[in-house]
Amino acid sequence: MTMQIEDYFEFLGPNEIKIKGHRIWIEHVLEEYLLRDMTFEELVKRFDTLTKEDILAVLLYYHRNKEALDKYMTEHVEYCRRSRAEDELKNAAWHEKMRALLSDRLARKEQQAS
Repeated sequence: MTMQIEDYFEFLGPNEIKIKGHRIWIEHVLEEYLLRDMTFEELVKRFDTLTKEDILAVLLYYHRNKEALDKYMTEHVEYCRRSRAEDELKNAAWHEKMRALLSDRLARKEQQAS
């Protein structure tokens, strides 16, 4: 019996496509492919728990459903942006503390490099 491309995925909802047998969602691979211009070889290294076949299935599914998946990815990126902004407001003190710690760490690295 021949597998269909859809057999590689779990469709949990209209905006929830998970790679079957993994905790990796299609948007994780597509973010690297579309937003960071990763090649197939780079994707294989980045997602070392996925098989080459899994990654090829994601890419093929994307190219066969480009319009729908471009919309899916646009909605995903916007959801992430909104969630980050809401979290920044809700946990402003924590985020400010983390920014200060990062700034201090970078300053120490610069001092050590000088």
